[in-house]
Amino acid sequence: MDHDEDAARRLRRLIGWFDTSDNEWVTRALTRAVVRAGRVLVAHQGFGPEHPVWVTISAADAFLEQPCGESYAAYVAAASRSYPFGAGEGCYRVHGAEDCGPGSGCRSGAGTLYQIASVVGARAVLEAIRRPHGR
Repeated sequence: MDHDEDAARRLRRLIGWFDTSDNEWVTRALTRAVVRAGRVLVAHQGFGPEHPVWVTISAADAFLEQPCGESYAAYVAAASRSYPFGAGEGCYRVHGAEDCGPGSGCRSGAGTLYQIASVVGARAVLEAIRRPHGR
């Protein structure tokens, strides 16, 4: 198995974990992952600050700084406008999942990480998620 296939398999497993775990800590961890992977996507694509993905990252950062219902709703709204690049409204089922059931990436929106990986590569997404804060 080459490294890209291994990275894609590990990313799908992480997405499944996010999608089958449901608590406030997991929501914040997924949001941090979306921010980090989103920054890789923005750099890769050259999106400017007005682009919906940048707006989603900003809203996610605001939620992480001030976690409450209002900031989470603003993040989900921004993410929905940048679909499929943000965990908002829409179908985030990963390729190969039979339906949108738990583990597919759809329920939590974690499948957005798979969508980002389809542009920048699974290895880049995993590296961004693992990178210590601020690096």
